[in-house]
Amino acid sequence: MQQALGFTEVYHAVTQWLSHIEATPESLSEPADGIVEMRAQSLIARIKYTKRPVGQGAVLSLLRADTDEGSDRLLFAVTSYSDGAVALANSHVVALYLVGPDGLITPQTSEAHALMPRRPVPPPFSIQERRKGPEMELDAPNWTEDTTEWLTCPHCGAAHHPHATECGRCNVALADKGASEAVEDSGPEVAVHTRGRKATGSIQLSDPSMIRPVPVAEPGRPHLQCRTCGSSDIELVDPIS
Repeated sequence: MQQALGFTEVYHAVTQWLSHIEATPESLSEPADGIVEMRAQSLIARIKYTKRPVGQGAVLSLLRADTDEGSDRLLFAVTSYSDGAVALANSHVVALYLVGPDGLITPQTSEAHALMPRRPVPPPFSIQERRKGPEMELDAPNWTEDTTEWLTCPHCGAAHHPHATECGRCNVALADKGASEAVEDSGPEVAVHTRGRKATGSIQLSDPSMIRPVPVAEPGRPHLQCRTCGSSDIELVDPIS
């Protein structure tokens, strides 16, 4: 089913059609909700914009409109007319018209046929263009690939932002990118812990032999455990003289 025109498009199509019969509207009013009235010399035209079929009530309202005797009475709609509306319009010389999806106006009563322009009026709108709609230009994506060089904790291997100074998992101090090679050459970096608090800074172990594995504790016996993360993956370090 083709989509009906909007009210602005219907108004444009009707006024353009009226200009072809030399009846350019001189006044514009809204006598009722959903009805727009246009008046020209010896002519009164109304647009009944509704999605339902137009009944004979709209025809009676147009017949009761105060106008000069002998003026032509025209009614435009976008859907259809009831049988009663068409019969009443034919018996009281009222011109009924339908405005199609492309703006083409077609007569529905004998009086409407009599008032049609001598030359066919081309439809003001193209159905295909209305269906297609305006083309949208898509902007290029404004995102860029993340090239951040993340720091890796030399102790637990966790990744951290380049601005981080300490590992959030094991509290080991992180070396900057410029010192990464030095860290590899000088051995692992170990944070120094004291009872109840963590000492500031860290030490670099130049001799990996200073690191000894923690002996496995017997079940039920006390064992070493990290105060921060609870890990038992820790190392015993000989004191530095």
